[in-house]
Amino acid sequence: MAEGKRNASEVRVFLLCVALASTIWFLRALNKDTKTELIVPLEVGTNAPCIPQLSTDTLRVEVYGSGFQIISRSLIRGSHSLVLHPDFLPAGSASKSIHTDELQNVVKAFVGKQLELLVIKPDSVTLTCAAPEG
Repeated sequence: MAEGKRNASEVRVFLLCVALASTIWFLRALNKDTKTELIVPLEVGTNAPCIPQLSTDTLRVEVYGSGFQIISRSLIRGSHSLVLHPDFLPAGSASKSIHTDELQNVVKAFVGKQLELLVIKPDSVTLTCAAPEG
């Protein structure tokens, strides 16, 4: 019986060491700088006198930063969408393309200052305002 208790105790100590080593490895891996692609869902604000439509539902954003910054961004804003408001449309216009420079400012504010934006695909989004049926 003493032999069985000793083996169970050794197994527990071994598993504790494996868990501790895994935790340290995971934290060190998160501390490294890395490049990854985030999928950013797009929505249109609802304060429009028309039916707004986007040329795409998502943006693929390549970012660079530490693993902690990337994972915290994903946890905090993972399920939220980037909302484009119809005030992007000039008065009397039916559509507008939002190109790279303008899109970068909006996406940078959404993603956060701690991550460096590398690439946004597609590089432009067209917001179209269709007249409501009726």
